[in-house]
Amino acid sequence: MTLDEMRRELQEKFERLERDDPPHMRRELREKFQVLKNSGLIDVKYYRAIPVPEDYPCECGLLEPHLTDVEKVKCRQNFCQLVYWAPLVEAPPFFERSTEKVLCFSKTPGGAVIGSVTGEYEFKGGKRCICETTDEPDTDISHELVGDFEVLQEVRFHKPVNTKVTGEFVVNDKTLREIETCYEEPYDIKPHIEKLEEIKNRINQKFGLFS
Repeated sequence: MTLDEMRRELQEKFERLERDDPPHMRRELREKFQVLKNSGLIDVKYYRAIPVPEDYPCECGLLEPHLTDVEKVKCRQNFCQLVYWAPLVEAPPFFERSTEKVLCFSKTPGGAVIGSVTGEYEFKGGKRCICETTDEPDTDISHELVGDFEVLQEVRFHKPVNTKVTGEFVVNDKTLREIETCYEEPYDIKPHIEKLEEIKNRINQKFGLFS
């Protein structure tokens, strides 16, 4: 086995573990992952899905943070957490809001697509350009279990991000309705996570990622 083949096998193994391991194990996994990344043995990729008109060519390049309404995050000693409160045990939490210049990415293309539908673009379908980066995010909340964050596996950048086009995906009416249904009541403190995971994995498969 060549060195490149070993690196590719190692990277695929860790990406699969990152997607599938129980969330409470992900912090330890990230620490091991960081050692390998710093050694140059592995690259960590993050994805952002950008809505564009159907006849518009996909372009990524250098993306600049922009003002947007996002969930507030508090970071302490390199560990970041969402700020929220839950007045009722069996009810969705209330997230504190923060208006800041930021770019939100996901650890998978599927998570990025779902995030683009449910986030600032407010449940709209259509074509998405999938931008990929290996830049290091300054905020990692991919370990969060509240709401849909365990599906999105979100990271954030407060600085310009170098990206390249890794593909495109069309959120058709069927997929849009599937995602919308996951957020329809009744649900307890989370949307319908198992169905969201199913949708995410289906999208990931189109980009050669298999869980």
